[in-house]
Amino acid sequence: MSGEQEKMTAVEAAADLAEKFKKSDEFSAFAALSEKLQKDQAALDLLDRLQQMGADEADLELQGNAMLHDFFSAQHAMIDAAIKLNTIISQMIGVDFAALAKPSCCG
Repeated sequence: MSGEQEKMTAVEAAADLAEKFKKSDEFSAFAALSEKLQKDQAALDLLDRLQQMGADEADLELQGNAMLHDFFSAQHAMIDAAIKLNTIISQMIGVDFAALAKPSCCG
């Protein structure tokens, strides 16, 4: 029973962390820009073209589109926040927390 209570506590803590992350400035900005991007057909068309280009050419095209520039900036900020969270959790538990979620070959 004690082990089950610990698992529930971890699940509850994870749910609390997820809610707090969802309310963070980084995630809120990313979510708002994601929604805005879905309504900007010109930006979506450009994004499709960018995915077919080389990195240098895509960077040049991206500079001319404020919507995509803002979206990618917000995405990078959110990813940086998630990496910081992973680092803190990993240091506290002594293993790479994010790596635990990766599929393994044997299980």
